[in-house]
Amino acid sequence: MLEGLLNRIEAELVSRDPRISGLDIVCFDENRGRVQLAVTVVRDGREMQLPVSVSMGELTEDEMSRTTGIILQTVDLSTWGKHDFKMRESVKVTA
Repeated sequence: MLEGLLNRIEAELVSRDPRISGLDIVCFDENRGRVQLAVTVVRDGREMQLPVSVSMGELTEDEMSRTTGIILQTVDLSTWGKHDFKMRESVKVTA
């Protein structure tokens, strides 16, 4: 069930931001109720993985839009540079 949800989130991310090429689970922290994800981003021909931590409660069908928004904002803030103004216009973020 979680794998299917993450596949749908990944498909949504890739369709909304051309810099994103993948989403992987790094680990579960059951004590804190968090999931560590790695978002693969390609920028200037280089691939990098950005860490994102989301609550287990946010990994549900009802919270899919919120989770997608959190990840898109993380990518946007982590990859922002002076030459990204044109790229930003093509990225759609709704949270």
